[in-house]
Amino acid sequence: MNHDEPVDTRTTDGAAIRLRPAVPADLPAVRHLYDRASTANLRSRFPSLPSRPEIEADARRICRARAPGRHTVVADLAGELVGVGSYERCGWRRADFSVFVDERHHGRGIGALLLEQLAAAARRDGVVELTGDVLGGNSAMLSMAGHLPPGARTSIESGIVTVEVPTSAPGRPEPSAAPPARAVPRRRGWVSGR
Repeated sequence: MNHDEPVDTRTTDGAAIRLRPAVPADLPAVRHLYDRASTANLRSRFPSLPSRPEIEADARRICRARAPGRHTVVADLAGELVGVGSYERCGWRRADFSVFVDERHHGRGIGALLLEQLAAAARRDGVVELTGDVLGGNSAMLSMAGHLPPGARTSIESGIVTVEVPTSAPGRPEPSAAPPARAVPRRRGWVSGR
């Protein structure tokens, strides 16, 4: 399957949800997702409580056109954008990932669905591992980390949990060893939601 095609699937409670690549036209919906987020949910997404300009910059980053080494997926539930997940290559075969889910929809498996789509797209892009940092108090994401695929690892340092997720699926070949066209500097991928 092409990672630019939408994927229709179900949340853990059976609701239909569409996962698709983000496009520039999603900017108002991503802004709205952040606008309705509580301070606690925003704090779990960013390394510190973000300012309006930081939120705007992240919304624009999420909605920029796809390019080699980065990919963003949005979760559309009944016409409402309820989550985003993205990765950006930070080395030859690694990428930082982040996930953010509307807190009204925590516990429905949306974060896991986004991460699954990111891993599939990253695998096709030659990335073998996704890495994200989770604040120690982010119970929603830490709960999801308990259900990560085989081979996933977590480590903790100074209250930050680093989650490392292999993109390879059992029985599938590892991605090509060809280096990317351009690697971006490591951007700490803060993860929120589940």
